[in-house]
Amino acid sequence: MKGLKRGMLTLATVTGIAMLTSVQVDAADINENKENYERLLRPIFDGEWYASNYPDVVKVYGTDDDALFDHFMTFGITEGRDINAVFDVEKYKEANPDLAEQFGDDYAAYYEHYVTYGKAEQRPLQIEGNNSSDDYMLLNEQKSNDSLDDELEAYMEYQRLAREKGIEKFIDNQKKKNVEFYDECNKVRDYLKTQPDIDISGEVHFDQKTFDSYLAEYKAKIVDFDNAYNAYKEYAETNLYDLNDVKNQIGAAKQDGASKEQIEHAKQAAENTYNSIVIKRDMLNKSINKMDATSYSGSKLSSMMYDNHKNITDAVQGSIYWTYLPEFDEYANKTEILNELDVLLSLYDESSFWDLEKMHTYLQDVDPESKDFKYIDDLSESLAHWGSGYSRARNDMFEEGLRISYDNAKGYITGLYDTYNEYGAIIEKYSDRAKEDRMAFESLSETKALVKLRDDFSTQLDECVADSYKRSEEKSKVVAEVNEYCGGFIEKYYRHNISEEDEKFVSSHNADLHTKKKELEQLLSKNSSELDMATFLKNEADSLVYSESGENTDPETPGEVVNPEDPGTSGEVVNPEDPGTSGEVVNPEDPGTPGEVVNPEDPGTPGEVVNPEDPGTSGEVVNPENPGTSGEVVNPENPGTSGEVVNPEKPGKPSVTISVNGNITITVVDEHTISIDFDGHIEAKCAG
Repeated sequence: MKGLKRGMLTLATVTGIAMLTSVQVDAADINENKENYERLLRPIFDGEWYASNYPDVVKVYGTDDDALFDHFMTFGITEGRDINAVFDVEKYKEANPDLAEQFGDDYAAYYEHYVTYGKAEQRPLQIEGNNSSDDYMLLNEQKSNDSLDDELEAYMEYQRLAREKGIEKFIDNQKKKNVEFYDECNKVRDYLKTQPDIDISGEVHFDQKTFDSYLAEYKAKIVDFDNAYNAYKEYAETNLYDLNDVKNQIGAAKQDGASKEQIEHAKQAAENTYNSIVIKRDMLNKSINKMDATSYSGSKLSSMMYDNHKNITDAVQGSIYWTYLPEFDEYANKTEILNELDVLLSLYDESSFWDLEKMHTYLQDVDPESKDFKYIDDLSESLAHWGSGYSRARNDMFEEGLRISYDNAKGYITGLYDTYNEYGAIIEKYSDRAKEDRMAFESLSETKALVKLRDDFSTQLDECVADSYKRSEEKSKVVAEVNEYCGGFIEKYYRHNISEEDEKFVSSHNADLHTKKKELEQLLSKNSSELDMATFLKNEADSLVYSESGENTDPETPGEVVNPEDPGTSGEVVNPEDPGTSGEVVNPEDPGTPGEVVNPEDPGTPGEVVNPEDPGTSGEVVNPENPGTSGEVVNPENPGTSGEVVNPEKPGKPSVTISVNGNITITVVDEHTISIDFDGHIEAKCAG
């Protein structure tokens, strides 16, 4: 298929050359009226077609449209060369022998004659059955001159629409952009072939004194950090501990029967482990602080080296880039592509017979009880899918890649009108008038022109997007060639300031610091967890107290006895009336009775506590205010409190609690609490 511009060219010669004034036109007439001829013929001149069919002209004039048209006006028209793909002046001459006898080889006269008289006389454009053109509307089938005339009208409409919609201008600009781009790329390559010397002396400033000072500081900090880091590693390797072992030792020391040596050993192990972990923490923090200071010093050097290299690179490459490298974008302008997609959408709309309004009009002819009717009735929802998809893809073009968004948007456009045609074909099964109206619409010259223009433009847009990516790839190649050439000059000027040895020193140590930073952060995190455990174990060990009775002396475990006056003693309970006695609880009314609690009302009853109001009840304490309540002692001042007898002097604290549930516990609340149960256990606690 020939190009779009070729497709747009028509026999507008039909209207243009009609203004010529004589039948016989020779070279002299053309030269005398060149300005008028150019005004008439330039709009229909197909430079691309002309170049592809006359390579001998291209060798001399190149591919520029203006140069080719100048050749046509100066030589081509009198040599019998064609102006475009449709009007073949030789075929017109052969089909009209009377004109051939009159005009001979005056080819310009044939152009003038057809538009002035030939069309009106229905002169044939070619000998019947002698069509060999493969271009617009003249495709691989024999056509009569009558149908050829109709198609020429469509061809003229094609050109008009292409101009009105700006398609011709857009495509021409894209082709021009391609030519300019590759010309610029070739200029760069040609320049590099000359092996130019690049001199940037004096263009880039580098503070050598500051760099040397930073480097000396960096080296000193590296030594300082290494010393701290190695000291930590040495301490960690020589001061090992096992938290599980410490935990097990403390567990064993808590058991009844643990020896004094076991307890002391567990305490010492917990203390040593805790201290060791604290020292490691401090050494880790010291190492990290020194590492941070060293890394900062190294970052200053790296920044200076980077800036110096960048400045030199910009200066070296800039001497080529700024002068020779193409300035315009390697991708097609996205705004242009968006606008042209809207043009393509309008072409689909104008060239399609079916739309939503017509669907509803002809839907009247479809049996409303049929499945087809119900299917078509869902058309609006289906069309909304394609329409919203197009809008979304169009809007995404600036976020997503050009190619992806473009392909998606085109897919939604074609999907929309394929849906129209699909539903229209169903309607035509029921509606003859719909089919007749569609065929009449499609036979119009304007419709044919729109369809052709739509298809050609769609192809050209595809090529435009593809060309943008080709330009991108080409620019990348040119940039790589420039960078390769400039590399030697960049290295040369860079080494004026920074030696390779110094650069490697900074780079390698920065990398080493980065690795050690991760290591130290992980070690510090582990140390924090270990310190939490060591602190807990140390507190557990500190609470261990040895008891000669062999009982568990950890006050946090149940059943331990401690001295409320001096918690540091080993858990003995002494008589508060006579601290010299060895921890026995005696009857304060009769100290001679060893350790038994007797009824003060009747000392003869051994160890039982009876209700003083009703001594016959053995061991139960009842509410004196309401003896009917069994076993509960309530506050006579506030009967609403259940089961507690409070000290009337200090109502906020219970004074006596007696319960009988297999055991008897007596709790006296004053300055101290003393509890006694039937198993012989005695417990004393501070009341506060």
